[in-house]
Parts: sequence; C-alpha cells; structure tokens
Amino acid sequence: MLTINTTIQAGQTVKFTDQGNFLRVMSAVAALTVRTYKTGQVLTESVGVGAGYAEEFSDYFNEVEIYSATTQAIQLVIRLGSKVYFDAPPTGNVNISGQVHTVQDNVNGVFSQNRATLTNVNQTILAANANRRYLMIQNNDTAQTMRVSLNGSAATPSTGFRVPPSGSLEVPNFAVTGAINVIMEAASALTNNVEFVEA
Repeated sequence: MLTINTTIQAGQTVKFTDQGNFLRVMSAVAALTVRTYKTGQVLTESVGVGAGYAEEFSDYFNEVEIYSATTQAIQLVIRLGSKVYFDAPPTGNVNISGQVHTVQDNVNGVFSQNRATLTNVNQTILAANANRRYLMIQNNDTAQTMRVSLNGSAATPSTGFRVPPSGSLEVPNFAVTGAINVIMEAASALTNNVEFVEA
C-alpha cells in the first residue's frame, strides 16, 4: 500500500508497482492519464483526470501508470482492502454529451387512466406528451401478446416491446414523451383489452 509524492516531467510516463484494489489522485494541478495493469494487461485507462479522481476494483491491480503532458507534482495513494476519502471537490472540466432531461419528482399527482380495444392493427393510445412523468400499459387480453412502441413509430405484430397476456409494461424512471403505439400480435375478440395510465 503506497502513498506516492512525486514530480512528473512534461510528457513523462511513470509506473508504480504495488498490489491494490483502490487508487486515488490526491493532488494534481493539470490533467493526467491513469492506467492500471494486472500482470502486464491493461485493466483501465482514464484520460484527463485530476485531483479527486478515484477508482475501486472488485479484483486487484498490481501496477499503476501515470502520464502528464505538463510538469507537475502529484500525490497518489494505492490501497488494498481500504479507501482513502477526499474532502475537496475534484477540479477541472467535465463534458457530458447527450440530451438533458428535466423530470419532476414522481411523488404524487393525478393519473390519466383509460382503456382501449386493441386488434392486430396499430393504434396510438397516447399522443406525444412533453410533460409525461410516468407510464404504465397493461395487457388485459387473456390470450394475445401485445406489442408496444414507445418512440412514436407504429407497432407491428413483430416489432415493439412484447407484453404477454395479463402482463404490463411500466416506465417509472424515465420520462417517455413520444406517442405510444400498440398492437396485438394476432386478432383479438375481446373489448377493452388494453389499459394504460400516464401522469
């Protein structure tokens, strides 16, 4: 178990040999590349990390390699079976790509609940709703499997999420805002064989 204080020259890679399952960069003023190895094989590579970066492994590593593009003093800790906490916030920039969704807490509110009669022809049971916070669809048919499309495209007897007879599809932790389309894989004689709620 090591605590390493060293200065890395610009463009230099340094390697430390010690068995551990936890590492943390305690101090660094510029971005680092951190690689872990086990018996010569790369386990992880983390690019652009700085002070506060930590990684815990379910297995172990036996070498840590640090690269810095600039000359800087760093402190690194390696532990086996324990952690080192860091009570200063990490520094540097974090870039997150993708859509950002704002979802209100699903604590309470009014559900809109409806039924429909579904056959083997696509049907839109819910229009697109940018404010939707919750969705559940129940197949009340006793014999036919239902298909559900959540992205606004038409459901077909061979595409969409399969919901077996008397089964349900719930989307509790993500706001699906597109139109909801459903279809039975085969014709059904039952009425009101799909029930759905949204909030």
